[in-house]
Amino acid sequence: MGDSFERQERAAALFDWTIRNIQLDADSDLVKHHTLWQVLAVGHGTAEQRAWVFAELSRQQGLDVVVLAIANQETGENQFWLPALLDGDQFYLFDTRL
Repeated sequence: MGDSFERQERAAALFDWTIRNIQLDADSDLVKHHTLWQVLAVGHGTAEQRAWVFAELSRQQGLDVVVLAIANQETGENQFWLPALLDGDQFYLFDTRL
């Protein structure tokens, strides 16, 4: 990770680390209230929590990663979708559900 200066390669390495170290849990009220440090400490989290861990690790490396959401037309609330790296004028999507 430290040897690469390519933004996409650094993001991919951080994403790989996140996916390998945080086991995917189903969405439930029990795990939704964990903070990011708790998710890192226990090694478990929802897809959205994995996305936020990835985004925060990426920001520490100077990478522009955002967490995208889709507006739910029925409730008016935003629904988590995917994290994405902004590199130039391109978005590179990372699926934390896999």
